[in-house]
Amino acid sequence: MLSSDLMSRDDNVSSEWANREIGALWKRVSKGSGQKYLAGHVKIDELGVEKKLKLIVFQNKYKGENEKAPDLRIYLTPDDDDNSGTTAAKKESPAETAQESDLI
Repeated sequence: MLSSDLMSRDDNVSSEWANREIGALWKRVSKGSGQKYLAGHVKIDELGVEKKLKLIVFQNKYKGENEKAPDLRIYLTPDDDDNSGTTAAKKESPAETAQESDLI
């Protein structure tokens, strides 16, 4: 009986997280420059209509020594982009000259 209670709790927690999820990101590497970035989407509710926004996330190349500067910058992916996000990373990105480091 104890194991079924644990499974039930796990299902509830899993269900709760599934209900709170608004999107997903995947780690990517640009084929041209080797730049690491994240690509994915978030879902928003716009006047009762669910809308999916494609995003691309780069390391903030202007972070430097400024502790208050964000570590990552989030941009909308152009509509003409393919699903993988590699085209957007090849275009002139704000992270074009960023230091090589891992995203997350």
